[in-house]
Parts: sequence; C-alpha cells; structure tokens
Amino acid sequence: MILGAVTTGENMLDLSLRYEDNGTAHDDLFLRFAGQTWPCDSYYFALDRKVRPDDESPAKVKMVLRKLLEQWLTATANLPDGSATFLPYDFSDQSTCWICCERNGNEMEVQRGWALVGGYSLFPSEIGEYLSHLPGFNVEGPAIKSSKADLLQAICDSLAKAE
Repeated sequence: MILGAVTTGENMLDLSLRYEDNGTAHDDLFLRFAGQTWPCDSYYFALDRKVRPDDESPAKVKMVLRKLLEQWLTATANLPDGSATFLPYDFSDQSTCWICCERNGNEMEVQRGWALVGGYSLFPSEIGEYLSHLPGFNVEGPAIKSSKADLLQAICDSLAKAE
C-alpha cells in the first residue's frame, strides 16, 4: 500500500497526458494529475529511434505519445492484483518521471514520482521492463485512490485525444 493515499470525491481520476506543439520540444507535454499540471518536454519523443528514426516532427511526437499511452493501457489493464506498474511521462537527461499504479483488487493507488533512469536509456515508444520494475522510484506527493475502471478510462481519454 502506498502511504498517504487519498480518495477522489467523484470516483473519477484526474489524470491525463497531452501534447501541445509549441515548436520547441520543451514544455509542450502536460501531465494533469490530482488537480495539478506539470509541463514536460517532448524532446525524447521526437528522438525515439523505434518510430520513424529520421523524423522529429510534431506528427512523430503524436505517434510516439500514442504508443506510450497504449503501453500505459496494456500495463494497467493486465496488472495482477497486489502488483505495481510504472508509467513514464517525462524524459530528461539525468532522470525520468513516472506514475506508479498499485492494484489492490479493483482499487488502484496512483502516485507521481521520479527515478534516476536517464531519458536516453529507454524509448518512450518501447518502455520494456521498467513498466514492471523501476529501480529507485522516489515518491512525490500523496497517492490518489481510484477504481481500476476509472484509471483505464483516464488513459483511454488521453489516448483518444492524442490524435
């Protein structure tokens, strides 16, 4: 169990990840979680060599964002009871930021944090083993309790808007 968890009043999880191209590849991805918004960079999305390696366009960033959100959806939907998954959203040279989702029955505890895993060491389109095992995850802020269905819906909503 993640300590310090709080329950959302409406049983709808306030979670989204969206891209707003500003032409700089910086401060153009936005994580919305628990009533707050964090700006992130799309730089590593544009550099992702697993998707159209010679392209760094906004269209590619959107493709990579969709692939990332599809991984979020698959990891969360298939998460065994009593386990956690780590969903990355911000990739920087020296660290990455993640959402940790721990399943307890049909309830999820969702919490932001970061790890000293450099953004250069993985591709947003292909996270791999870090989805299930993230060394050195450091928690930031309280956990939010949500139903698994609400978490999946929040991810689906972000995926639908990542066009």
